[in-house]
Amino acid sequence: MNVRYRHIAKGFWRLLFFGVIFSQFVRAQGVNTQQVITLQVVELNKIGINLNTVNLLIDQASFEQGQPLPAENSDGTLVWTTNGDNKKITVSSNQTSPRFTLKLIAQPENNADIAAPEITLNDNTIHDLVMGVSRRSGKCRIRLNASATLSDGVGIENHVITYTITSS
Repeated sequence: MNVRYRHIAKGFWRLLFFGVIFSQFVRAQGVNTQQVITLQVVELNKIGINLNTVNLLIDQASFEQGQPLPAENSDGTLVWTTNGDNKKITVSSNQTSPRFTLKLIAQPENNADIAAPEITLNDNTIHDLVMGVSRRSGKCRIRLNASATLSDGVGIENHVITYTITSS
C-alpha cells in the first residue's frame, strides 16, 4: 500500500474512532446525568431580651416594716428559638458578692416550658431559669425585684445579667 494512502487510511480510522466516542459522549449526556446534593442544617440557638437596660430605684421606706420598699420591673420579655433537643435557658449575674438583693422570676407563656422558682442573684453562679426547651420558639416575661435593708446602706450596683441557651 502506498504511503500516501496509508496516511489517509490512518487519519480516516482515527476520525471514525473519535467520532464514535464523541457521539456516544454527547448522546449519554443528553439522556441522563446526576448531581449529588448535600443538605446540612446546623443547630440554631438564638436568644434576646427587649430591655437591655433596667433601672431599679429603691426610694421609699415603710414605717410599719422599718425597711426600704422593694423596687420591681415586669416589663422585660425574653425570647428564644432553637431547633436543638434537650435545651434549657440559664441566667447569671457578673456580681460575685452584691450588697443589695436582686431577684428574678421567669413567667413562660408556653405551658410546656418549666420555669424555676424565684432566683436570687446573690453571686455569679449560673442558675437554671427555663427548662424543657426543644425545637421551638418561646418567650417569657421577666420580673425583677430589688430590695435592700437599712443595714445595707446606700449605693449603686450594676449587674450584667447573662441569659444563655445551653444543653440540659
